[in-house]
Amino acid sequence: MPATLRQEHRDATRRRIIAAARKVFISKGYAKATIEEITAAAGVSRATLYLHFDSKAALLTAATEKMRAEVSAAAVELAGVLIRGDRAELRRWVEWALGWYVRTRPMALAAEEADLGRDKPSELLLTYLDRLEPWVRTWPAERRPEARMRFELCRAQMHTYMWGKSHDRFAGQELQVDLFTEIWWNTLKAPQPPPGH
Repeated sequence: MPATLRQEHRDATRRRIIAAARKVFISKGYAKATIEEITAAAGVSRATLYLHFDSKAALLTAATEKMRAEVSAAAVELAGVLIRGDRAELRRWVEWALGWYVRTRPMALAAEEADLGRDKPSELLLTYLDRLEPWVRTWPAERRPEARMRFELCRAQMHTYMWGKSHDRFAGQELQVDLFTEIWWNTLKAPQPPPGH
């Protein structure tokens, strides 16, 4: 088999394993998902799976790669929105974020379950905080820890609301978008220097 065909075959097998892992993580959760279930869903042997991934954690990383890229891009966009101080832009961003939570919920819950077993902060949270640093620098130096904490409180509130049971309880996407926009706008606006400074 020519080298390019072998590589295409390897890539196709890897994609099939990732898709199977995603399916199993969504249906079983991270802790209950087994390598045997993933190999069965992918139609590959255990040895083949281990040629591509050395652990269940590596499979989860691959299965959530798109999600992590979206989080990184969204954080960069949010930093720009907050720096520009445009409430209408923030509302559009919040609307996108709430939709993202709905779209990614099944896979994200499996990733969150895996994070709970780790003794370090979530990679997604660290990504967000890192990408928001340009906005954080718009705050006075002595208040930058406060800016980070304000963002984390807003993020945690949205996270809990959307991935918990609450978001189904209240009717109207528009109301959710409006209220989150108001909360985030009032909480995350950089303080303005007093007049004459």
